[in-house]
Amino acid sequence: MSEMNRRSFINKGISTGLAISGLSFVPHLLSAAGKLPAQHPDISVINGTDYFASTIQAVELLGGISRFVAPGDKVGLLANSSYKKPGTFTRPDIVLAVAYLCLEAGAKEVYLMRGESDSYWKRSPLFDENRKLLARLKEDESDHLEIKIPGGKILKEAKVLGGFLDYDKVINLPIVKNHGEIRMTATLKNTMGVNAFSSNIRFHTGPNLLSGAVKMLSDTYYNMNYLAQCIADLNLVRRYDLYVADVTEFITTNGPSGPGELKKLDKVVAGTDRIAVDAFCCQYLGLDPVKEPLIIKAYENKLGEIDLNNISVKEV
Repeated sequence: MSEMNRRSFINKGISTGLAISGLSFVPHLLSAAGKLPAQHPDISVINGTDYFASTIQAVELLGGISRFVAPGDKVGLLANSSYKKPGTFTRPDIVLAVAYLCLEAGAKEVYLMRGESDSYWKRSPLFDENRKLLARLKEDESDHLEIKIPGGKILKEAKVLGGFLDYDKVINLPIVKNHGEIRMTATLKNTMGVNAFSSNIRFHTGPNLLSGAVKMLSDTYYNMNYLAQCIADLNLVRRYDLYVADVTEFITTNGPSGPGELKKLDKVVAGTDRIAVDAFCCQYLGLDPVKEPLIIKAYENKLGEIDLNNISVKEV
């Protein structure tokens, strides 16, 4: 979508329904996006209970989807959709909005890397009116491929989805929530979604069977730094083109599967730097990013900016 067409699309949001989703936008949620800043922020934060519209606006404030997706692209979406308890999964409305934007930008194909089922989509109140949109999305059926990770400090190789390596563009769609072992799930942790199950087990238990057995016998064995370094190394495989984080309602305890204590903020956070997004979202869980092993190790791997003083944020 061209810049002129995108602006026109937003400004006419009061009366124009989306061709694919069949939705109309509430004008006050999109009014700010009609006037794009000369220099786009690193992070956009949108407050509101219409999560589909909030997601559209969050991406628009970053410069619009055409900044990230080009006509003819094959796009992979990685959402945290495998859990079922409240506050443990990325809201389907957010994934639907990003999928819509990709197709609107002219993406040739949009793939779901986690293979979301109907039961996941039915958690959205927008499910029925978005059946046509969902019919256009494809499930990633690629095999996991053994790859080398140059620069990995602990993780020298891993098995990851072949599609993750082949897509023209990839978009990370995590929920921000508590994690019992690494303290926080967000963009960095969500990358484990491209891993084979055997790789994920190794991340959590340690480098070999002996370390895993010791961990089961003694909680004191577990070294958060090992898991953090594995995740930081996995993130060396590929940089995502866009990050859209669900901070609408999430668990602050007993993560990642819950049930846990819920916190409701009704925020959608989008950005172009995975560490910046995670560092910024630490505040929602009462964490200090410069004290979090995962963020520190990802920063040491030169994956992004950790200093919030160097990050520009636009909140609406």
